[in-house]
Amino acid sequence: MVRGTARAWAVLGPVLWGCGLALQGGMLYPRESASRERKDLDGLWSFRADFSDNRRQGFEQQWYRTPLRESGPTLDMPVPSSFNDVGQDGQLRGFVGWVWYEREATLPQRWTQDLGTRVVLRIGSAQYYAIVVSAASSRQGEWAGAAAEHSWGCLGLSGSQLFPDSLPPGAPYVDIICVNSYLSWYHDFGHLEVIQLQLATQFENWYRKYQKPIIQSEYGADAIVGLHHDPPLMFSEEYQKDLLEQYHVVLDQKRKEYVVGELIWNFADFMTDQSPPRVMGNKKGIFTRQRQPKGAAFLLRQRYWKLANETRYHWSAMKSQCVGMSPFTL
Repeated sequence: MVRGTARAWAVLGPVLWGCGLALQGGMLYPRESASRERKDLDGLWSFRADFSDNRRQGFEQQWYRTPLRESGPTLDMPVPSSFNDVGQDGQLRGFVGWVWYEREATLPQRWTQDLGTRVVLRIGSAQYYAIVVSAASSRQGEWAGAAAEHSWGCLGLSGSQLFPDSLPPGAPYVDIICVNSYLSWYHDFGHLEVIQLQLATQFENWYRKYQKPIIQSEYGADAIVGLHHDPPLMFSEEYQKDLLEQYHVVLDQKRKEYVVGELIWNFADFMTDQSPPRVMGNKKGIFTRQRQPKGAAFLLRQRYWKLANETRYHWSAMKSQCVGMSPFTL
């Protein structure tokens, strides 16, 4: 039971391929109700990146045992946000390694008076490997702590050249296979006509061998806002839009069978290290860094409304929204 003042440290590290955090017993998105209160922890958190050579100084010096500010210089970091995309520090923009977040919050007194009250710390949309440490102190100075290491519940695959024989040995034991592919972007440059054949073939090969539902967990192309060309050329808004449409043809076919989800990469442009393939950052967003829409944003808006209308059903039907009467029907 958490009492009095609670301090939580969230340690975020190297990216894991994944598609969902599975909580024991399941958990719906928490909403206010007559029996549930919410305390939002969004806002400015104390932040520090571990710039040590081995990136593990924070663990070795146990930064989590005292307020983060006592370990060294900290920044005020907005949450939610991407720390690489905040500020002008070039070292932080290109940083890869462990970073530390800390937020101190005071719990409502009524949460601590009833020992039967269940208090849950929920972290939403954390796309990184995370260790969460919470520490609580009562007025008498007693301390209680808890730590949880977050893991992911499905197999993620990166790259458009993966085939069933090259999948990791854990593939037969997972519930869902997540696939990232960038057809006609990182290879077959400019050849949009090959996407449907390549994507359908990959889906069929993976499903034939493993009989697992599949999520297309990444797909997309870079587009520089305001750059137009007819016929579509790479980096134009038209090319990004047409590439997505080619994917959608196959996704619409296969979601009637075993494809149960799709996630575009990416919501918005973001900064990266400087390199020849990057035009001032990753431009795969359907929105700019200033959150202005590109042409593809309107395509996705129309598509998602269409999917929402097509998959709406009455709960008593007990029928899967995505796969109809396939073996994965609920």
